Amino acid sequence: MSRGAVCLVVDATPPSTFFTGVPPAQTRSQTAIFTFGASEPADVRVHARRPQHRRVQLAAHDQRAHGRHELGIAATDRAGNTDTHGATHAWRW
Repeated sequence: MSRGAVCLVVDATPPSTFFTGVPPAQTRSQTAIFTFGASEPADVRVHARRPQHRRVQLAAHDQRAHGRHELGIAATDRAGNTDTHGATHAWRW
């Protein structure tokens, strides 16, 4: 029987989520381009809100609707820790 050492690292720290590029707060463009990242390798969840404040999937988000729009993101790392604050950006079209 051989003996060995095992090193166990517990990751309880959630990643930080941030935008690296966002549209202006007021725009006439019907296209909104976002870039974002996280402080460590992670999956990033995206949600969008229409002016009526109903949460919708990004693919179904109707950017053509006039009014306030909001996009939020939150990262979850490989250990399952989720950024509870996430990041949001609001703009008007």
